[in-house]
Amino acid sequence: MNNNIGVVVYSWNAKGFFGKITELREFLDCNNPDLVLLQETHMSGLDRYYYANYTFYSNPSRTHFKHRGTGILIKNSIPHHYLPNPLLHHVEATMVIVNFHALTPINLISIYVPPSATIEFTLDIEKLVSYNAATFIAGNYNAKHRHWNCNKANKLGNQLYSFAQNTKINILAPKTPTRFDPRGSTIIDIAITRHLHYASTVNSENELSSDHLPVRETIIQNSTTQFDPQSGADIEMEIQRFTAEYIQAFSDTGKWVSKRTEECSAVIKQQTKIRNKLKKKIAQITQDPRDKNLFNRAQNHLRKLHSEASEKRQREVIENLNPTDGSVWQQAKKISKTYFKMPPLLTDKTIVYRNQEKAEAIADILEQQFQTNDLSPPPTGT
Repeated sequence: MNNNIGVVVYSWNAKGFFGKITELREFLDCNNPDLVLLQETHMSGLDRYYYANYTFYSNPSRTHFKHRGTGILIKNSIPHHYLPNPLLHHVEATMVIVNFHALTPINLISIYVPPSATIEFTLDIEKLVSYNAATFIAGNYNAKHRHWNCNKANKLGNQLYSFAQNTKINILAPKTPTRFDPRGSTIIDIAITRHLHYASTVNSENELSSDHLPVRETIIQNSTTQFDPQSGADIEMEIQRFTAEYIQAFSDTGKWVSKRTEECSAVIKQQTKIRNKLKKKIAQITQDPRDKNLFNRAQNHLRKLHSEASEKRQREVIENLNPTDGSVWQQAKKISKTYFKMPPLLTDKTIVYRNQEKAEAIADILEQQFQTNDLSPPPTGT
């Protein structure tokens, strides 16, 4: 979390990850968000993607086909734990509970509401908000209403607005459209909050390749610590406290992966600007098929640049391997290693999420299983 800004969250309907992984990595490198809430990832349960210094959680579609699906990218340095979904009938979702230093624990949820959903989709939202008091749910609701600057309303928008009014949930929406198509632009990528008593800003940004623009939500925390030192000893004690907390926070973040810079990054950024200008021109001005053709060429050229840069990095890594320093073994281990993150454990009393709590729960279960059996005869009445 950037203490000067707050919590930076992006929500983006990717319309499938195919051909967009490298572009998303470049986006993370340039914008450095705390979280990215993703919709329509089109991932199956076997697909895996990795991003430097981020943990990626995803849930495939309830239909078990490679469409829809949601995911969350969160910085490794942010304390959090993943929550499995309740039984959902109408929406797709992925959620984590995040513990920021200066904020109350927040349940952040990436949500996708299909256009074919019925007005009962708010029943699933009720299940999601019941997990934690402070809740932030952002994504593609496919809901239109004049309350968030749409030209007209649909049944999902009317139901969501009515639900928010009855439950005192806040709706956050950007002022500019988030989705463009030949039928017109609209705002359907929004966020709702519950018991989140912090100021928030919402803006759509002309980035990434999808018919949905990424939406940046910033949760601003204004609390400041008043420190009035009375002597040099107070200042020294405060420095020691800060140093201890800093070292502990750094050790809790784990091992960070160093980012590799791209030599053609400037070329890619320039091509990205060209692509975004054409995208904006088509959506907001001309809607001319010739401009659409130019946009497709620019998009294909950008994907080619990303692919060439990725292949060059991988080739350099392989060429620099040396069997004498163990780098060959490390690379082979990295490729063949099976990554597994233990899910939350259900005990007799509660659900545990942290590693220490999981270890204690497993120890308690083993202690119960390996107790000495009482082989003495049962008491008899006399």
